Amino acid sequence: KKKRKYKLILADFEDALYLEPDNDSYWYQTGLFVQDVGGDEIYGDESLNLSIRFFTKAIELNSRNHKYFYFRGSSFKSLKNYVEAIKDLNIAISIHPLKGQCYKSDYFYERAFCKGYGLKDWEGAIDDLTKAIELNPNQPFAYVARALVKGQTIGAIEDYTKAIEINPQFSIPYLNRSLIKEYTLNDQKGAS
Repeated sequence: KKKRKYKLILADFEDALYLEPDNDSYWYQTGLFVQDVGGDEIYGDESLNLSIRFFTKAIELNSRNHKYFYFRGSSFKSLKNYVEAIKDLNIAISIHPLKGQCYKSDYFYERAFCKGYGLKDWEGAIDDLTKAIELNPNQPFAYVARALVKGQTIGAIEDYTKAIEINPQFSIPYLNRSLIKEYTLNDQKGAS
């Protein structure tokens, strides 16, 4: 039933593309649908590759929209093609306008993941997470991600503490900070 519903939605996207094949926004919206909403139901493992084709067409029609590069990079990241993901994220960062910095911080956050976990460039990952924090200092996930990259260090404890200050209901930084204090610093009292 769900698959049928998604096929009907996709048919509407295809009709729009047929009527206005030069509308970059339609290609982008179709790519988002295939990437995140119904593509998996319809295309299975090929949904990400198909979304890349839709985003690529949107980019061919309008190469000044940072979101097109960001979401194509996101598809590449999901496919573990980190080199292509970083290329797209570099472009998205470079053409992103100065206003709306909090969204730009997400681009640095995504690129940090690709650099660190994808290419084992941990220094580059820390640099990108630091930039993400500079652009949006109230995002606790960036502090936690940077702490994870820093490992069992005092700097990681500081990042976990900052994440807790921003969102005291976020449990992961409490646990990770406690483990560093207990097992790395042998601070039994500070761990509790």
